[in-house]
Amino acid sequence: MRKLLNIFGGFLLLLLVSCGGGGGYSGEQGPTTKLRMTPVIDEITMAAGTYADVARISQGVRPYYVMTTQGAIEPQLLSDGTLRLIAHGPTTEEAEITIQDSTVGQDSIKFKASAVRIPLNSSVGGTVNIEPLESKTITVTGGIKPYVNAYSEDESVATITGHNGVYTITGKKPGAVTVHVVDSAGTTLDIAVNVKMTDLAVSPSISGTVVAPGVINFVITGGIGAYHVSVVDPAVADAAITGNDLSVTVKTAGTTKLVVTDDLGNQIIVDITGTTAASLAVSPSSQKVCSGVAGSYTFKITGGTAPYTASVSGAPFNVEPVDANGEFVVQMASTSIVSTTSTYSITVVDKSGAVRNVPFTIEIGTTACP
Repeated sequence: MRKLLNIFGGFLLLLLVSCGGGGGYSGEQGPTTKLRMTPVIDEITMAAGTYADVARISQGVRPYYVMTTQGAIEPQLLSDGTLRLIAHGPTTEEAEITIQDSTVGQDSIKFKASAVRIPLNSSVGGTVNIEPLESKTITVTGGIKPYVNAYSEDESVATITGHNGVYTITGKKPGAVTVHVVDSAGTTLDIAVNVKMTDLAVSPSISGTVVAPGVINFVITGGIGAYHVSVVDPAVADAAITGNDLSVTVKTAGTTKLVVTDDLGNQIIVDITGTTAASLAVSPSSQKVCSGVAGSYTFKITGGTAPYTASVSGAPFNVEPVDANGEFVVQMASTSIVSTTSTYSITVVDKSGAVRNVPFTIEIGTTACP
């Protein structure tokens, strides 16, 4: 037995080689002019829907004739003597293939051939999970080629395109749908497609409040594609998106809504509130100290709009910068001496330009400061 190794353009599942039948070349060595098949085939099994160039026919007397007992397997002789078998479909029983020449005795070679159906199958099995606007390429094998149709039961959820066993499934919107590939025998391969996505959301919350003017920042997640934003009342706020970051600039006191949308049209509403800042205030609102007595005096700023500044002119003491907590310190030294009781005005200013003056009095010759 010799195995056939040279197969062109098809799939052979099983190939057994031995001496051919009829009066043709029987495989013996040495010169001969008898009808010859190289290599010699006894039996061959193919996949239905494929073809294979299985041997070469030579010698004998041309023209050659080829015959089959099963229409499911069609033998063809190419101009160069190549014997091609085309398996149009599965055979119900073995076909006998006969090659005959034109000698007086009509030498012939015979062998058995059969074709089996390979089930339709895909590279992803029976299920595909994708997001909207995502595409996945799959390959389909088996069945009877060519594949004559590929379709989706609902193209608003997912589509399938392609040919020759290579197809692309594309998600359109969240949902579930079945796509189908049909072969030449009418057999259908079903693939379940699940189109899922994460819900559109903003964090840290779907609302924000800030003292106007001010800025609120959000992060957008979920949805599909690029994000877009519109402001219901642009007089209250402006908004801009960079990637996943949403920045809202509140221009004045009031309320408005932002509509955040993804490329599929999914929306989420964000409530924005601009408030008026509390009046600028400083505690304590005034301070009295004794001349020439060292000490530190802390003041706390509230209301208004940070950042704040605190300053004084012509005073014998120092005012330190306002810290992040809205506090500042006045440092009195033993050299902070006045000849008469004197009051200095510490000026506190917020971001909006609001001003609060804090009287700082250095006493001398009083009951508290003799």
